[in-house]
Amino acid sequence: MVKKSNRQSVLLTGASGFLGSYILEALLDADYPVVVLKRDVSDLWRIKHLLKRVKVYTYGLFSVNTILKKHNIGIIIHAATNYGRGLDNYHEIVDTNVMLPLKILEVARDTPVKAFINIDTLLPAYLSAYSLSKSQFVEWMRFFSPGIQMVNLKIEHFYGPRDDQRKFIVRILSKICRGCSSIALTKGTQKRDFIFVTDVVDAVMLVLKNLQKFNKFSEFQIGTGRSIPIRDFVSLLYDAVKKYKKGEVKTKLDFGAVACRKGEPKEIKADISLLGKLGWKPRMTLSEGIRKTVIWYLNSTTKE
Repeated sequence: MVKKSNRQSVLLTGASGFLGSYILEALLDADYPVVVLKRDVSDLWRIKHLLKRVKVYTYGLFSVNTILKKHNIGIIIHAATNYGRGLDNYHEIVDTNVMLPLKILEVARDTPVKAFINIDTLLPAYLSAYSLSKSQFVEWMRFFSPGIQMVNLKIEHFYGPRDDQRKFIVRILSKICRGCSSIALTKGTQKRDFIFVTDVVDAVMLVLKNLQKFNKFSEFQIGTGRSIPIRDFVSLLYDAVKKYKKGEVKTKLDFGAVACRKGEPKEIKADISLLGKLGWKPRMTLSEGIRKTVIWYLNSTTKE
């Protein structure tokens, strides 16, 4: 049952996804009335325990205009995304990352919506169809910002329990735990800023709390502010699996077996100074974050 609250109502896209499910939990814990907009193919396993506390609509079956007005939506958080893994149909990536939020913004102009928060990436636009589509939508946000307050959150590589099976970290865990003889990897010298998912959500909630302090268009980077070589992160994952998995781990991490993507940055590190001024800083240590992730994965595969 959805309980009444004095807070503004929030429309959340991508609630069934990895990050979106954590955002949904945090919103409900903070007593925000939440309306979820999902696709007809969405798998709700991450949020099935929360469904009685939210109103859920399937995109395309209901008018977005009707949803926004009926629930007096004041804030939209767009967390839905298409990473484009294995896709050559770029229009499918654009449909989710550009067209869906653009259609919502077009409708939102004539509703009570005051603010739109977008989940973006720190990856450079030229690297992939995914990052290109994300950067293209940010330009639309700037276009709409005189009428609706826009906040763009550029996030580095976030990880943790309930992560997507197709993403890098879970794929590595899967191969190690299944006993693959070898995993072909790049040299792993490129550095990334790995941040635990709950720290990302804390930042999102702090931004939500401070909307009245921001300009019509604001942008924040979310990460730890520190970067480490991918090789080191994967090695820490491997060591954690060896520590917590029952049975011997023999998988070889074959660093240098494959080339890096063309144009891949040598280092990506978030500038968290703006969030720091609001009083935010990441709390989860890398070792504890990896421990929690590995234990979750081992427990989830044991239950299958």
